[in-house]
Amino acid sequence: MPELPATDAEIELLVRGLVAAKVGGVEGVGKVFAEPFFVSGKQQYVEKLGVENAEGDIEVRCLFVEFAGFEDMPKGCEDAPHYYLLYQLRAVQEFIAEREGGGSSAKDFAAFVMNLRAAFLTGRDLGYSGRLYHERLTQTRRVALEDDDYTGVFGHAAPFTLKVEVVPNG
Repeated sequence: MPELPATDAEIELLVRGLVAAKVGGVEGVGKVFAEPFFVSGKQQYVEKLGVENAEGDIEVRCLFVEFAGFEDMPKGCEDAPHYYLLYQLRAVQEFIAEREGGGSSAKDFAAFVMNLRAAFLTGRDLGYSGRLYHERLTQTRRVALEDDDYTGVFGHAAPFTLKVEVVPNG
């Protein structure tokens, strides 16, 4: 089995990156962010959050992977229990009622959410066989069409929770 980094903080950073990479491979994701950021001005906002759609227009489409804490498990030994790292994933897509070439953000977002679900049903090993294993993705509330507090866009939003089991070295 490959060795994990030496500290729990380094393991968390590794896992967040692995989750972001897995999400980045899902069709329709847009941009993936595993770190908070600040933008200043509309141009920087568009450059950071915008993606080009099939018609050549820029729209916001992104997913945030945020560390949400941990849960110790009864497995393992007293000073090195197995534990879960907890993540909040939040998908956001700007509302576009109908595009010139057909389609809409509602159809695209529904497809993305289902593709995201499918990505977390299989391949649960995150590349550290027997050491890092994610559970199924859980949607924590219904998809909403609303103003997104973080991006500032009116669009589709869906929050998810993900648990990743960590089996410590040793």
